[in-house]
Amino acid sequence: MASLRSLLLLPLLIVSHLVEADIVQSSSSLPRSNQPQLTAITVRSGIQKRAEDFRPRQHCEHLYASHSPDRSGSRFAKTSMTYKLPALVLEDIETSVESVQCSGSTIAVKFSERQTLVEARSKWDKLAEFLIITSHFGCNMEGERSPHLVSGIEYNSEKPIAIFSTQQIEWKAAYETMNLKFGLSSMPYESSSFRHEGLRRARAVATSSSSNSSTTDNIAFQAPADQELFTLSTTIKGITSSATVNCKDCSIAGTIQIIEGEFNVSTSTTDFGKALDFINTGFLKAVANNMSAHIEVDANLDLSASQSFNKTLTTIGIPGFEIPGIATVGPSFSPVVKGSIAAVGEIDFGYGFDLTVPDNSSITLNIGNLTQSSVQGFNKAQLNALPLTATSPGITVTLGLTLEGQLNFGINVLNGEGKIEAGAFLDLPVLSATISTTSGDDKCQPIANLSAADALTTHIFPNLTHITGSIGVDVGLQVDAALSVADVGSTSVGTTATLAGTTFTLPTACLSFDATKTALVSPTFTPTATAHAGSSANSTLTGAGSLATNDSSSGSGGAKALPNHGIKTRSIPSLAMCIRFHLKHALLCAALAINLAAGSPLLNSPRQDANATYTTTMVSYIADPVCQPGIPLPGTVTSGNCLHFAALSYLVGALPAVNCTFTTYKLLNCLPENLDTVYSIPAGNETVCAYGGVVDGADTDRVKAATTELRKTYYPHPESLLWLLHILTSHDAPEVQQQAAVEALRLVPKHWAAQPAAQQPAIREKLLESTLSEQKSLVRHSSARVIAAIAKIDLEDGEWGSLPSLLAQAATSNQVSHREVGVYILFTLLEAAGDAFEDKVPSLFTLFTTTIKDPESAEVRINTLMCLSRVAMLIQPDEDAQNLARFIEIFPSMVAVLKAAVDEENEEHTMQAFEVFQTLLGCESALLNAHFKDFLTFMADLAANTEVPDDSRNQALSFLMQAARYRKMKIQGTKDMGENLTLKCMQIATEITDDEDEDDEVNPHRSALGLLDILAATLPPRQVIVPLLKALPQYINSESPKFRQAGILSLGMCVEGAPDFIGTQLDTLMPGVLKLLNDPVIGVRHAALLGVARLADDLAEDLSKHHAELIPSLLKNLDSASVLSSNETEQRKNLEILKASCGALDSVTDGLDKETMSSYLPELVPRLGRLLSHTDLTVKASAAGAMGSIAGSAMDAFLPYFETTMKALSEYVTIKDSQDELDLRATVCDSMGSMATAVGAATFQPYVQPLMQASEEGLNLGHPRLRETSYILWSTLAKVYEEAFTPFLDGVVKGLMDSLNQEESDFEVELGEEAKDLLGQEVIVAGKKIKVASATNEPEDLDGMEGDDDDDWDDLEAVSAVAFEKEIAIEVLGDVLSHTRKNFVPYFEKAIETVMGLVEHPYEGVRKTAVGTLWRAYACLWGLMEDHTGQKWTPGLPLKFQPSEEVLKLGEVVTTATLSLWEDEVDRAVVTDINRNVAATLKLCGPAILTQASFAERTSSILASIITKSHPCQQDIGDEDDHENLQDEESSEYDWLVIDTALDVVIGLSAALGDQFAELWKIFQKPVMKYASSQTNYERSTAIGVIAECTANMGSGVSPYTQTLLKLLLHRLTDEDDETKSNAAYATGLLVFHSKDSATYLPAFKEILTKLEPLLHTQRARNLDNASGCVCRMIMAHQDQVPVDDIIPILVDLLPLKEDYEENKPIYECITGLYQHENPTIIGLTPKLIPVFASVLDDPVEQLDLETRNRIIAVVKFIHGKNPSLIQGSQILMNCV
Repeated sequence: MASLRSLLLLPLLIVSHLVEADIVQSSSSLPRSNQPQLTAITVRSGIQKRAEDFRPRQHCEHLYASHSPDRSGSRFAKTSMTYKLPALVLEDIETSVESVQCSGSTIAVKFSERQTLVEARSKWDKLAEFLIITSHFGCNMEGERSPHLVSGIEYNSEKPIAIFSTQQIEWKAAYETMNLKFGLSSMPYESSSFRHEGLRRARAVATSSSSNSSTTDNIAFQAPADQELFTLSTTIKGITSSATVNCKDCSIAGTIQIIEGEFNVSTSTTDFGKALDFINTGFLKAVANNMSAHIEVDANLDLSASQSFNKTLTTIGIPGFEIPGIATVGPSFSPVVKGSIAAVGEIDFGYGFDLTVPDNSSITLNIGNLTQSSVQGFNKAQLNALPLTATSPGITVTLGLTLEGQLNFGINVLNGEGKIEAGAFLDLPVLSATISTTSGDDKCQPIANLSAADALTTHIFPNLTHITGSIGVDVGLQVDAALSVADVGSTSVGTTATLAGTTFTLPTACLSFDATKTALVSPTFTPTATAHAGSSANSTLTGAGSLATNDSSSGSGGAKALPNHGIKTRSIPSLAMCIRFHLKHALLCAALAINLAAGSPLLNSPRQDANATYTTTMVSYIADPVCQPGIPLPGTVTSGNCLHFAALSYLVGALPAVNCTFTTYKLLNCLPENLDTVYSIPAGNETVCAYGGVVDGADTDRVKAATTELRKTYYPHPESLLWLLHILTSHDAPEVQQQAAVEALRLVPKHWAAQPAAQQPAIREKLLESTLSEQKSLVRHSSARVIAAIAKIDLEDGEWGSLPSLLAQAATSNQVSHREVGVYILFTLLEAAGDAFEDKVPSLFTLFTTTIKDPESAEVRINTLMCLSRVAMLIQPDEDAQNLARFIEIFPSMVAVLKAAVDEENEEHTMQAFEVFQTLLGCESALLNAHFKDFLTFMADLAANTEVPDDSRNQALSFLMQAARYRKMKIQGTKDMGENLTLKCMQIATEITDDEDEDDEVNPHRSALGLLDILAATLPPRQVIVPLLKALPQYINSESPKFRQAGILSLGMCVEGAPDFIGTQLDTLMPGVLKLLNDPVIGVRHAALLGVARLADDLAEDLSKHHAELIPSLLKNLDSASVLSSNETEQRKNLEILKASCGALDSVTDGLDKETMSSYLPELVPRLGRLLSHTDLTVKASAAGAMGSIAGSAMDAFLPYFETTMKALSEYVTIKDSQDELDLRATVCDSMGSMATAVGAATFQPYVQPLMQASEEGLNLGHPRLRETSYILWSTLAKVYEEAFTPFLDGVVKGLMDSLNQEESDFEVELGEEAKDLLGQEVIVAGKKIKVASATNEPEDLDGMEGDDDDDWDDLEAVSAVAFEKEIAIEVLGDVLSHTRKNFVPYFEKAIETVMGLVEHPYEGVRKTAVGTLWRAYACLWGLMEDHTGQKWTPGLPLKFQPSEEVLKLGEVVTTATLSLWEDEVDRAVVTDINRNVAATLKLCGPAILTQASFAERTSSILASIITKSHPCQQDIGDEDDHENLQDEESSEYDWLVIDTALDVVIGLSAALGDQFAELWKIFQKPVMKYASSQTNYERSTAIGVIAECTANMGSGVSPYTQTLLKLLLHRLTDEDDETKSNAAYATGLLVFHSKDSATYLPAFKEILTKLEPLLHTQRARNLDNASGCVCRMIMAHQDQVPVDDIIPILVDLLPLKEDYEENKPIYECITGLYQHENPTIIGLTPKLIPVFASVLDDPVEQLDLETRNRIIAVVKFIHGKNPSLIQGSQILMNCV
């Protein structure tokens, strides 16, 4: 049942349908109900302030009361309304008014004094329109109020009268929100309080009389005799069931009154939070008195299954009230008889109970938070069971019976167009009884093992009726709410809460059937003959049930398939096997131990009977002469144990020299009456009985123990391989054969060569023969791998040369099974020893061309397909054109095999086929090129086909993901492929389901969104983002919620891959995003919240511009989900909205500036603070994360909330009792770090020590994320406290070093079925990318089993977490050393040594951070050296001063590590990060690093390869194609980032080398200028920016390039892209300023100024700033060539600069230079410049560098000397003089 909280959707739906945003005319009035109507009253208090009375107010309160009180007092109500327009309540100004007259469309108000009208007019004339609320005769119905819209006012001062032109409107159109409170008052209101009393009284009496006649608080009811409760008559599969249950005597009495309540109503279509107030604040309270019930039922039953019934006896109206036109509350009470019944046989009986409820029992129903509801008295209700009656003996019944009280509330609002129905379901005590037939004494106690003497004196009753009963008092509230709207429909939600509960046992009844009375009576002994049936548990059975045998010569024990007596069993088959003794003893023990390692098939349950419950410990071992000290059996039968066999059938055999007795029972409790069969197996049989099987997965400890013993004791001996091969080829149990193959495969590399040469041919022959004849595919495959392992050794040694031809014969055999096995063995052989077939590839194609089309066997076809995947690896396209052609020719047949497997829904074959094509993506690209487009189209169509199984669709999408990663250049070059894939993904994304969980397994729509993410990151925006944005409106505006969800989720998935492009479209996208955030469907809002979070993660600055619309929408969603629901589905949805809202706030607020963030603190912090005490730990974590981001953006503005927030978070810093608690602790740790940054070192100081202690403890709690957040906390605190963090360095460095020194291993793996979605994909494990080869829960297959480490995959998740953790730890190490600086020196050498060892780590994240930290260490050491020597670097080589030995040595280490990766690294992110670090170091530390051996030369070469898109990280894997035709194509933003950062290194080189860079520019000029002419905006703007920065750094060295660069820059000054124009202006000014080739650029001055003029009149700050800077540089270079007197006034009007402060330097250098020359134009502009100087000399200080600041101060002093009065008004300027 859904929660009332989920009504959050309903007000918005209703209001948007029913209520116009503006005031509308009333078209109808609310129909009258039969509830008592409340009359408007006025209660005056004190002297009213006249000025306030006349002013229309937005918020007003109105009182209502019942005119005629009943015996409980007067019912009253108060409405607190917030009106849409200011409202004048006429009754509030009655003391100043003589009369109010209404007629048609006017209201005339006559005042008692002229001055009063004047005062009133002063308040009304200021308003364009407002409301008047009347409660006067002629203006509205008697005793009511009504709203009127005022459109104009005429005044007659003489009279004095104000005449309002009005229009009466509906209440719903007048108010925006209304709070309604109601209750009972013991004191009646004075008659003078009621509005126009004289005219009202008669109608009030009539209404009261009428109302009271239809509703009453008396709930007395007597059901008609034999009222039917339940009837049934059905026939299913030949079995007829019938039942009739009637009320023999059912009645209820008492009274129920509604004594108080409150709820809110909103008519707002925009304020979502207000629309929820009904749910947030609603409550109702009811009281019951004199309440009792008598429920007695008759039942006639003949059932084959249990049944339940639910019957409402009647519905009784309870007095409520009506406020005409505003609201009606109409309660009712319905008694419901509910029951469940299960019976054996045909039965007729009667049973029931009496119920009494204490007086003044009450229910307070808190709709906003049901768990805060309360009951009093109902939990003390008395229930007494009535006597059982029956017409025959032998009753066996299980019965449950209760009376449920349903208290319903109908609330009518919005003038009858919106109806809210809510109900409290009061579960009263439940009578439960088990009625059974037994035998025993007069207390129904069983009697057994009587002595002869006792038997004479003991009375035994053969047919007793035993009643055991209990009463469960579970008093709770189950609240249902339904909201129905005309023309819209209805929606129902609900929730439950248990408020009190207890259970007590009823006295046991033991009755005997009196045949003469046909009734049940107390047992009385009558001396008659009785029959007593019993059996001994140890008796030996004979006949069909006997397993007895003494035939020891037969070599096998007796066996019987035990019946499955309805006990639920596992779906995994159990293993039952018998191993004959003719095997060697050691082999017997080994095989038995292998079998038993699989796990116990027995579930031990304590034996129970009527007198006792006890458990005897089971024997763990059976000692046997063969296997001393014993075999660990999973459960040996001993006395007192009840054993549950977890299988459908079993073989039961005897142990030698042991008498075995097995007793089975029909039920698990092992009571004597449930005895089934006793199996007696005499000693002497030569069969060992072992029970095996998997129950809830293998027992890991048992497997390890058995495996360890086998490997320790038996496997070191070469003979063990022979024994295992013997079991594999001769045993009759497939599971044993399978396990023997697994173990044999491990031993072949060790022991095969040690086998006697004379025996090897026979073993090969036997192994091949048994494999070809094996019927079980799993055993065949396992055995084939053993053959391949042996053949790999033999073929290398020149042995078993006949095997390939034997396999070819088998593959073409007439027997299907031989073909299947022959081709599969070929596959395993190609896999294990493919090189042996390099010269046989043509023959293989000849064979496979036939087998790929095998007409009889899909197994042959799929095995052939797998073979071809291995053959593909042997083909070298450049050297083997013929085999390439053969592969291309056979490829369509390969695709046909995949298609057939999908069509046949053969899951195993489908997975294998997809794995083949995944493998081909890693082979030479030429193999797929001819069919690439068609095959990708096939995969895309397959993925979108909803008639195909989801697993196949997921695999198709997985293939497309890998293709996008590893064949991106090919996809980019295939026309329309990127667009088609994008649109397919969006289409598949519409399959999202409402009940989906975040932890649900992979499904097509999730996979499609994942593919979109990859496409956006790997393909240019025009191929993915442009088509997505083009299609997006039809998704966002679709009537289908699934399309709306798919649209926003698709956008969110793409933003990370193309943030720059999407950022340019954000203004256009935001209206749609905001619309979805306010969507009426909760699933759409959830998707929108996720989309916003992703947008904010990558576009924080761009998105922050929309905070005014965005934050309120996020808060509405947060508020809408902030109430708990007892309905699991609704509660889950609410929790998801809560978490998503917090996540969106987390991301959005992270991008807000301090001033903006501060304005939202009062709204955000209290809300999130409340969520920190939410019951759900994940919600707490989400709120904590958001709070951290808010603090980080608010900075010191967060101080007022800091202590309270830290107190709330502190309780979670040490929690550790569950994974969820540790997750929360990790998030809190992260959030506190953000708060430390916000409030500063001093304020946060008290929390540092305990937080550091908690973080160090967190390293040892086995939680990867907590470890990572602990490290990140250390990083944050090191940044906050810098060198003051030194006291913690010992522990911090130790923790980080321990992390970086963790062991990691290399693995190959098979995963269980839960990993099927990863099949064929690469997963990162232990930092390594590994392809998942198979995914099955079948017994262990042999893929990838050549290794001998069983523990490799014990903890896959933990192992892969090590690499991720190291990535974080290295990054944090860099932060700590950078901020603690000289205090880190004692740890420096060890840190560098450790990090160096991780530079070539298999996981790219570790490689990236390792190299980055080495460069940060170099920068840190360089800074320390500069601090020590006081010398700063200067551009150029040779170096002007020699760095210290330590710096040079570290430089050698850093450059060596960098070059080892930089040239050949295939991961874009690693190359990008290296680029960033090298660029930053060159700019910070200068040219010293370039003196390292060959670093400068190799750096230039690497940069050239990146800029020309020929670096390994920019190529497809295995792709030898020439993609030169794509060189000029647009790049993806991720690909461009590699180039962009490489260009930044070019700038760094120019900064380090100065004018010497002019020589290197020759290398980079052509590719840079090529980008400057690109069709892509950001490529052009970046390239022009690089030209500008390099020009600035090389100074006059740019002169030789003046002509080439000037031509380009002049063209770009009129570029369509603003950023490119801005950069061109910047570059042009620098070129003119630095170049010595004035003969080239001076003729272009006029053209430059002409093209700059539009930029000086733009509204874009950067264009203004850079154009101004360019003009000033031109003036400083050639003042005589620039019309200074015309241009300078324009420039001064543009000051101060708003964005690009770097341009302040040339601008103020130019202006101060003009002052130095006392230029008359600039002198005349001094009054305008005074406020400009004051502004730039003030904060922020970043506006000016020190040199420029001093220049301006000198001018200020100059002005002060000339005319002090000009600056005396500015304190900032006066401080300068």
